[in-house]
Amino acid sequence: MTRHIEPVISDRDPLLIYQAPFALNSKVDLARSMPSFLPEQQTPSTREKREHFVNWEDTLEKCIKSIVSIKSCRPRGLDTEIPGSFTATGFIVDPERGIILSNRHVVSVSPITAYAILCNYEEIELKPIYRDPVHDFGFFQYDVSKVKFLNIPGIELYPKEFLFIYLVIIILFFSNDAGEKLSILSGTLARLDREAPSYGIGEYNDFNTFYYQAASSTSSGSSGSPVLDVHGRAIALNAGGAQSSSSSYYLPLDRVQKALTLLQNNQSIPRGTLQTTFDYMSYNSLIQLGLSHHIEKRLRARSKQLTSVNEGLLVVKSVLPDGPASGSLEPGDILLTCNGNLLPRLFIDLEENLDNALGYKTPVCMVVSRAGELKEFSLQVQDLHSITPYRYLEFGGGILNDISYQVARSYGLSLKDTGVYVGAAGFMLGTALALRRSVIVGINNQHVKSLDDFVSIVSEIGQGQRIPIRYYSLSRPMKTKVMILQTDWRWHKFRMAIRNDQSGIWDYTSISTPLSKKLSSVKAPIYTIKDKKVDTSSLQDLKKSIVSVDCYPPFVIDGLKNSHSYGAGIIVSMDPPLILCDRDTVPVGISVISLTFENSLTISADLLFLHPFYNYAILKFDPSAVFEAGIEIKIASLDDSNDFNVGDSVNYVGLSGRSEIDVKRTTITTLAPIRTSETAPPRWRATNVEAFKVSDGNLASQGGIFADDEGKVKAIWMSFSIENDRRDQSSILGGLPARLVTPIVNKIKAEESLVVKGLDVEFWTLQISNARLLGVSNEWIEKLKEKSQCPSVLYILGITDVSSLSGRLLKPGDIVLSINDKILTNISDLVNFSEHDQLDMTIIRDGQEQFLSVPTTQFDGKETTEVIGWQGMLIQNTYASAKEQAQKSIPEGVYVSCCLFGSPAQANLKPGIWITEIDQIPVKTLDMLLEAVKPERINERQRKKLNSHKLNENVLKNQENDAIDLLALPTKEEMEEMTVSYDESHIQIKFVTADNVTQVRALKIDEHYWPTWHIKKDESSVLGWKMTFSS
Repeated sequence: MTRHIEPVISDRDPLLIYQAPFALNSKVDLARSMPSFLPEQQTPSTREKREHFVNWEDTLEKCIKSIVSIKSCRPRGLDTEIPGSFTATGFIVDPERGIILSNRHVVSVSPITAYAILCNYEEIELKPIYRDPVHDFGFFQYDVSKVKFLNIPGIELYPKEFLFIYLVIIILFFSNDAGEKLSILSGTLARLDREAPSYGIGEYNDFNTFYYQAASSTSSGSSGSPVLDVHGRAIALNAGGAQSSSSSYYLPLDRVQKALTLLQNNQSIPRGTLQTTFDYMSYNSLIQLGLSHHIEKRLRARSKQLTSVNEGLLVVKSVLPDGPASGSLEPGDILLTCNGNLLPRLFIDLEENLDNALGYKTPVCMVVSRAGELKEFSLQVQDLHSITPYRYLEFGGGILNDISYQVARSYGLSLKDTGVYVGAAGFMLGTALALRRSVIVGINNQHVKSLDDFVSIVSEIGQGQRIPIRYYSLSRPMKTKVMILQTDWRWHKFRMAIRNDQSGIWDYTSISTPLSKKLSSVKAPIYTIKDKKVDTSSLQDLKKSIVSVDCYPPFVIDGLKNSHSYGAGIIVSMDPPLILCDRDTVPVGISVISLTFENSLTISADLLFLHPFYNYAILKFDPSAVFEAGIEIKIASLDDSNDFNVGDSVNYVGLSGRSEIDVKRTTITTLAPIRTSETAPPRWRATNVEAFKVSDGNLASQGGIFADDEGKVKAIWMSFSIENDRRDQSSILGGLPARLVTPIVNKIKAEESLVVKGLDVEFWTLQISNARLLGVSNEWIEKLKEKSQCPSVLYILGITDVSSLSGRLLKPGDIVLSINDKILTNISDLVNFSEHDQLDMTIIRDGQEQFLSVPTTQFDGKETTEVIGWQGMLIQNTYASAKEQAQKSIPEGVYVSCCLFGSPAQANLKPGIWITEIDQIPVKTLDMLLEAVKPERINERQRKKLNSHKLNENVLKNQENDAIDLLALPTKEEMEEMTVSYDESHIQIKFVTADNVTQVRALKIDEHYWPTWHIKKDESSVLGWKMTFSS
């Protein structure tokens, strides 16, 4: 993953570029290649002159075996990092121990699973063993015994201390540039004292070091590639590139070499810090800061006697509050000595002093010049590793970690009792809008200073409680917010992970929740309305039938795009207590729903029914808490006797955008079909429904009701979800006639089975004139005119389920004249057939009148009630909208609705597919999938593959000798090798796309970060759901 950056702005001298093109098989004379503008004393040494005839072709052959392509997944995003799959580069620096050098942002401070692909396409698994807290380098390690077919020489690190600020070195960049297996770019290093590139506020940034720069135009995938001299030695490490120019930036290897040596000796790598950033300034700038002229003169004279030529010193750029240097060092201080010595190598000498002081547990003594005055400070050094993330918390699907030095430095924060950083919000934190890059400082009216505080507080919060949470966004650190967080322990694990550098993984420890402790004490709600007057008698009473509804789906299923939806709810019954809302507010069956009454009380609700066509959901709730709070409830009495007519003046009562109740008069202007289109990804949409429009547009409303002067509700004003021209989710508002709602409400009251019957087709209207051209006879046209003053003809616009009986019998373009001998003139007529098992239809197809008996499809109003999480995929049964977008036929398999970032699935698959086989095992249902992906079943299949070598004589009949040798059974020695090196972590997945294209991909299994889980609706459970998590 190349780190693209904006150009680094500096007032220093411009970069001097020397163009020296050459062929890869040519010999380079370094002496002649030096630019003429360099002073005479800056020519290469005598030794380099003797060795300047070197062939680049030899360098290529030597180094190419040690450069690897790294493919990795970052399953969790901590600190400044985000989860995802990416490719990068590394090179082997110790072939005996299997150590690979790459960038810190490749090795990651977050969990990572990675493997390397060698130049001969062998694949080896990697484990991260070190990432520097500050500088952009880190190390992977691999098992050297796993490399079977390649001798790896390794690349020598050559952190040469260049003598001059302006020096031209002709180099090659070896990388997996832009995802290619191997790219070789040439370039010239010049100006070796460049400041570290800036990747932006809140991102990972290197500091307290110099960088090299060259115009090499490296791009994505080149991170971690070596910069080689003509002798094949690594002199720098590629780190990042500018987006708007060809400049690339390279990390010198001084600190890398020291860290590698300590790793090779099995020693820890001490890293000390004063929580202070230093900058390099030249003498002209130092004089402006108060450096005495006599000190400058002495430093310049001393510099000429040393091998390192410096034209400046280090200056304090920033100091974090409450850090080791806080109250001592100040920005603008010029660093003169450290522990009684000068710093001729500047950053290198400074960090060596800090690291040594940490190892010996002694302070450092610094002398600085502050506005011309010399000051001395003795400072205690802090362990840099202790303020770099080494643990994280999984909470409600989100990721939390202690604030790191990187984040604190970027925003100037103190690291003392500063709160908890949100790496990913997930479900629970998302209910309070505590998104990524937020800092939590309090929860449940208690202060949060660290991750331990957070765990101890939330562990005691019960299921379903709503608690205050205090946090601020790092983009606006002075604006602390207090929001309400809804706790729901049902959907995700609660556990802590700690990094293990020996194994390369993060070890999990599960944390108990109140859900597991007090499960038996949770009681099912009891609904009662004893002695309560709830009938409406006036328009003012209708205001008490309106509530606010909030919906938080815990998973991305059924094509969802939003993690929070809200709108108005209408109380339509109190025996039992029922609320009606639109499906733009409650879109899916797995949701956490809350109701707010009069902006003064919030309670939970459960989903009871989702209508498959008419855009409404029905919720149930326990009104006990509402009555206890003294809140008055009224029922909106639905009147389905007759609809409003166009031109009628009606009373609107609804919820405004400010969640206040509005009452106003408006006029019905039209009753027209709601036109929705297919979405990407497939998402539920209203079909075959008409709605009222009014003269006041959308009424600035979240939803409400239309009533006559007697308070009878004849229509519900609701939001219909659509997708606009930019493919963004949007909505339109319309009034749904009450007669489309009352059949289901009456069934619930009568405790009847909630089943809706219908056809798997989408209807639309056609003008009579066009229908005549398509074959509708004059006789039928007269019948249509007799039934309606403004008749239209219904035709089938599309098939919504090609697998159903109605979807197979009917075809797009069919004109439907009558159903069960009843003539159709508008889409609302279809509601009359929602109880029929079979419909006798008269249609016009290709100009010919036909009679069909078409079975209807039953819909139970529950939709998706079961989801499996496997390897980062959210897998479910095929839902209606996905069926609608399948071409030709609906695959027999399970549907992938989402692939989470950083998962094995994201690296190999994409959502919107049907998995039909796993390792040649059919998976037509979710139960079959669960059985196929059990670890013991996978291991069993892998063992069978290893031992299933059988010779098919028919295959060998038409083969030549070489081919016969290739296809022969493995020898005993080959079987032993296979047993040792066999990879049991890959499985084969066969899937089908919506275009009915079948493909096969290999998936690398990761049960550690992506264990299998299964959630299913369970009416017998006190929680309403049965949750199963694999260990």
